[in-house]
Amino acid sequence: MAILRVSFSNNGNGRRILIAIFQNICYKEYLPLLFGSAIMERYNLSVLSGAETTEYDPDLDATMSIEFMTSSMRFGHSAIQTKVPLGKLGEQLLRDLFFQPFFLYDDSLDDLISGYAKDEAQKVDTHLVQDMTEFCIRTSPYAPYGTDVASLDINRGRLNGLPPYVDFLRLCTCRNVTKFKDLADIMPNKNLKRLKDTYRDVRDVDLHAGGMSEYPLEGGLMGPTFTCILAEGFHRLKFGDRFYFEHGGQVGSFNTDQLEEIRTITLSKVFCAVTNIPHIQEKAMVRHSRQATFIF
Repeated sequence: MAILRVSFSNNGNGRRILIAIFQNICYKEYLPLLFGSAIMERYNLSVLSGAETTEYDPDLDATMSIEFMTSSMRFGHSAIQTKVPLGKLGEQLLRDLFFQPFFLYDDSLDDLISGYAKDEAQKVDTHLVQDMTEFCIRTSPYAPYGTDVASLDINRGRLNGLPPYVDFLRLCTCRNVTKFKDLADIMPNKNLKRLKDTYRDVRDVDLHAGGMSEYPLEGGLMGPTFTCILAEGFHRLKFGDRFYFEHGGQVGSFNTDQLEEIRTITLSKVFCAVTNIPHIQEKAMVRHSRQATFIF
């Protein structure tokens, strides 16, 4: 690979190298934006440096929890913008692009990537754009309506038999909630009022509705409940996976030089290596970071 300067000929195959690069980007660039430094340290999620390696835990189940898959990881639906930036093609409404990828056939992928690198996500909160609540996954741009993804996110938890929100709040914070007023310091009053107007009892509140209503933790995007579920899940995905790229002492583990090389790869470097985008910020997921051009 053009972006790797160290030989990998005696260790693993292309698939494992690509997975390692993906894991490095996920844990080094993406998760710190979700959780902040304190949570990254508490759950031991940070990527190491130098010759340091991590240790695989054979007693740790890497399977994602049902609450991770069906509820908390769906927080990103709130961050979606209504307009898709397509560079020289201008902007298009998201509602008009479901099942309509044909603009990509005209070599517009570079425009899409560079457009999103300059765009700004919506704030993670209880609000979703209309494209996601009324026009999601329309079968054609001419269909009068689509799916309400917010309702799907809530109903998915019910179909999978998730316990109520207050049970997960107690599990994550040791807070015992018996009345709506017990939530007054963990979420804005307007969110608490909506929950109280919608649910008859606080124990009826769905995990997704409650988790999305919380104040975000300092340095992160979500409140304590979703942060706890996701961080714990990513911890198990890291240490419960014998093939996680930083683990030492495993068959096919990367050597020190290879590890150091993989740790230098960023999402911006990948974009510069596989697209014709000449300039992109040094941190592709941070809109206002310093501009940089990568030469390979």
